[in-house]
Amino acid sequence: MLLLCMCAGHYSGMAQQKDKYAVLFGKHNSRMRKPPSNVVRMFLDKDGNYYPDISISRRSLRKSNSSLRQWYADHTDRFEELCKKYSIGEGSFDKRLELLNAAIAKEIADRINTRSKEYDVVDVSIHGFRKKAYGISLGNRRSVGDNRKLEAAIDRYSTKKHFYTEVYWDSKYLGPLEMIRKDKGYHVFAEQGIPAALRVGLAARRVVSNIKRQRINIITHSLGAVVGAELLFNADTSEPALQSRLRTPAQPDVRTCLIAPATSPYLFRNYDDRGPRKAPVPDNYSMAVVYNTNDFVLNKNLQLLFLHIGRNTADSISSTTLGCNCGSAIDTIAQYVSPGRFTAFDMSLKRKSKRKCHYLNHCYIRNKRAFRNVVATFLDK
Repeated sequence: MLLLCMCAGHYSGMAQQKDKYAVLFGKHNSRMRKPPSNVVRMFLDKDGNYYPDISISRRSLRKSNSSLRQWYADHTDRFEELCKKYSIGEGSFDKRLELLNAAIAKEIADRINTRSKEYDVVDVSIHGFRKKAYGISLGNRRSVGDNRKLEAAIDRYSTKKHFYTEVYWDSKYLGPLEMIRKDKGYHVFAEQGIPAALRVGLAARRVVSNIKRQRINIITHSLGAVVGAELLFNADTSEPALQSRLRTPAQPDVRTCLIAPATSPYLFRNYDDRGPRKAPVPDNYSMAVVYNTNDFVLNKNLQLLFLHIGRNTADSISSTTLGCNCGSAIDTIAQYVSPGRFTAFDMSLKRKSKRKCHYLNHCYIRNKRAFRNVVATFLDK
């Protein structure tokens, strides 16, 4: 019995230790400026639960293991208020939580559909690993700033009117001192970041699949590619029941642009598996990969960066070969996409000041001629 108690206590301590890397959005209404009229935001926790439009303190969420589900269980009065607001009746906790997520997602989708009527395209932007939307973000750009620069560049180069949906998700956050220990960063990425990305992608179907537009663009950066994958098709195999209920986007023209995708091309092996159905013929999906062979974050074969962690290399812990085209990853993913619906853009800058960059704005958006080409020939075509 003593051994069991010690183990349980050790596990609880490990859980709390990992939860300290969570990115929380309970104060997004008060901590973030009101978005422009052509922007709608959505916020999701590590399990793919949608943040409600109420204020939740960071400390309170931390006490609930950085989980909205646990927070609702710990604050039943607040949960009941939300259920009443959305006319959710009696039932099991899990069923009511699912209905609450569905209601919040519908509210977001309705907001997008109402406000985007005069626009030509709805763009869904999904950020990557180690991104905060607000608060102190040492050594890394905040996701809201990346979105502003991305949207400004698209508006500058596009001939169409774009409406933007920004997806903010718990992509974990480690500060610069913690990232000095690369093994910690890689393990948090693989053990927490990727599973959260898959759960968020599945949950995001609730909104994106209900956007009433003929044309949508899904634009991801870094680990956001994993979110985008599970949004578009059944990339994972752990939630078959939920995957069959949450349909994938069925708009006539869905274009996905993966910028510096921090994943392996093999994540896309189930590209044709879209909920209870297979891909239509002709396919409604098109895909582009924007890559940089010199990206020091993704290409772990670069000098001094092919780190060994125990008996493993950094890349064997979690492959990120697609965004740097290591091992001809572009050729591999092209085999999974319908013929004629795949494009690759090489942004491998040679200037010393930028050549090994991973930041969305500095390396990709500010490569103006190349990014203008991405907008003109893929996002805008």
